[in-house]
Amino acid sequence: MKFTIYAPSYNDKSGGAWVLHFLCDQLNKIGYESKIFIYEASQIVNPEFNTPIGYLEESVVIYPEIIVNNPLNATKVVRYLLNKEGALQKRMINWGKTDYPLAFSKAYRADCESLFYPNCDLSIFYDNGSERTQNAFYIGKGYLTGDCPKLDCFEITRTFPSTKQELAEALRRSKILFSYDALSATNTDAALCGCLPYLLQKPMPGLENAELGKYWVESTDEVDQALEQMSTLYERIQVLQQSFPERLADQVKKIEKHFAL
Repeated sequence: MKFTIYAPSYNDKSGGAWVLHFLCDQLNKIGYESKIFIYEASQIVNPEFNTPIGYLEESVVIYPEIIVNNPLNATKVVRYLLNKEGALQKRMINWGKTDYPLAFSKAYRADCESLFYPNCDLSIFYDNGSERTQNAFYIGKGYLTGDCPKLDCFEITRTFPSTKQELAEALRRSKILFSYDALSATNTDAALCGCLPYLLQKPMPGLENAELGKYWVESTDEVDQALEQMSTLYERIQVLQQSFPERLADQVKKIEKHFAL
């Protein structure tokens, strides 16, 4: 079985773009020929990933949930939900009769298979016991769902600090990350660094029961529970990352069976 992943250009500031390019790389690594079809004018890939650009004839096409139709006119389609359907595009997917639903997280859709990979660099984001002298806040995608007034503390954005190493250092200096973006990997990075994520906008229902548990708080009476989850977060992410190739291979077998029928 061959795969074509329909994706934007690579951008390590975009979780969705990263996941799609990583998926192509991992499919090639476990022995399934795969290419990335970049639908933007800029054809950017990660040179560290095995992601040849192009389209493989008679391949299974994997679309993220923001692609609501079937622009490649593929006969075998996997819909990889990297968010809840309709959350970003405000339009629901035009599902084909044989389309295979696959959720990145069970929080996005519970009635289908899920394939989760925590995009966290454990060599950079960890708690080293640094003194915590500040709090921080992050807006991220929060502006899409409501007002996000700036707070009187250190601001983290998608471009500042400019490197992951500097971001990790800022988080290790912070006691609390006040976050307007409930679905940002920055929240996870903060928790890995021992900085408590405090969500200022309500997360989607079911997120607390997803793969990483509730490692954040929405009120002060949840701190003890969140700290308990944070204490094991590094090890649980490590297990999920190491098991991904095996879980991906299992998922490919299910996709093969689905289209064979």
